[in-house]
Amino acid sequence: MLQFIRDRAQGVIAWIIVILIIIPFALWGVHQYVGGGEEPAAASVNDAEISQGRLQQAYRMQRERLQQMFGANFRPDLFPEETMKAQVLDSLIERELLLQAAAGADMRIANEQVASAIASIEAFREGGAFSDEAYRNLLQRQGMSPAYFEQQVRMDLLVSQLEEGIANSEFVTAAEQAMQLRLRNQSRDFGYLLLSHAKRSEAVVVDEAKIQAYYNDHADAFMAPEQVAVEYLQLSIDALAAAIEVSDEEVRIQYDSNVASYRAPEQRHARHILIREDMTRLDEVSAKLAEGGDFAELARQYSEDPGSAAQGGDLGFFGRGIMDPAFEEAAFALQAGQVSEPVKSAFGWHLIKLEAVEGGEQQPFAEVADSIRDEIKQRQAEERYFEMAEQLANLSYEHSDSLVPAADVLGLEIQRSALFSRGEGDGVAADDRVRNAAFAETVKVDALNSEALELGEGRMLVLRL
Repeated sequence: MLQFIRDRAQGVIAWIIVILIIIPFALWGVHQYVGGGEEPAAASVNDAEISQGRLQQAYRMQRERLQQMFGANFRPDLFPEETMKAQVLDSLIERELLLQAAAGADMRIANEQVASAIASIEAFREGGAFSDEAYRNLLQRQGMSPAYFEQQVRMDLLVSQLEEGIANSEFVTAAEQAMQLRLRNQSRDFGYLLLSHAKRSEAVVVDEAKIQAYYNDHADAFMAPEQVAVEYLQLSIDALAAAIEVSDEEVRIQYDSNVASYRAPEQRHARHILIREDMTRLDEVSAKLAEGGDFAELARQYSEDPGSAAQGGDLGFFGRGIMDPAFEEAAFALQAGQVSEPVKSAFGWHLIKLEAVEGGEQQPFAEVADSIRDEIKQRQAEERYFEMAEQLANLSYEHSDSLVPAADVLGLEIQRSALFSRGEGDGVAADDRVRNAAFAETVKVDALNSEALELGEGRMLVLRL
């Protein structure tokens, strides 16, 4: 499927389709690649059931989405749990009904549509093109397999297809149809007169007195925006780092002191068979593996992981910090080709087979020397920046009628901007914080230095008119 996306997907699905994909995932798309045991249903929709676990997961995702939306203004008392759960359950029921209606109408989503929809999601693109690596890595961080994600996209597109089919359809009465046909077949003759504005303008003469009078009466329309220029001192981490010299000896010491840090990230490719609670089933699978049974085939037959069972339990490559801690510890303790003893995680019991290992090798000094040098420069520059930032703020305040004292002490160059207005400017004045400071009363009227402006990305600036 992913190879198909790379080979065939062209262009970007309209933003409406993307939104229709993203919104359901805010409620339903985060996949626990394995689930729990039997649980009572929250609702029954014809022959389908919505489990309590699915409802709880959708409620949690909706609450997290609201917290992200409102940030510090989020007030839990405005979103009572019971009310929200009822609303989320209504949404789940509606979605299930739509899926059942679409299935009943024999609606289908082609593989090409799924591929194009996934390829259009910005999070999976690098350099303007779909990235298989970004796709797999992001899904792994969310605990989803590609097969499960593609199935969710297919269902979202199916619901969208049904909704659009209804919303964009209409009916026409016989009278309307007859009127439309009658009008479509009509022909009409008409006459017209064309007036040339250019020819009429040539005949109009406006004397200087009228021009002057119009200018006097509309003087406000010909006002140039007020503009200022400023001189300023700018402190930046990047500029400080560029001026720092780091010796080869310092680089070597850094490498030797932290040699374990300079290894390529280790990735492991594994398969697994998940058995949630049935220990008899687990023993049966273990016995068949001991007899030489094919791991992938047994995973297809026995695994209770809906996201990977169909792929023979294949989880692809993953690094540390992705999987359940117990699962990860076992997977990273195996050698390629080995199968683990049963491993208990939060999701059940796993049998893990390690297929391959990538990365983990020591990077030679010559390969990482430049990055270590940059790292040292950046660290030293940050230390100097915070020291100098405090000095810059103090000196520009203590000598508020000039930037010279601060420039002399800190070794900074006084720079000068071009003219700019309140609304727009170039260079340093492209930042609205700089423009606001330049037009502040203390700077523009009292002719004092501005306060130290934190511009982000390790930059600080002080200006005066």
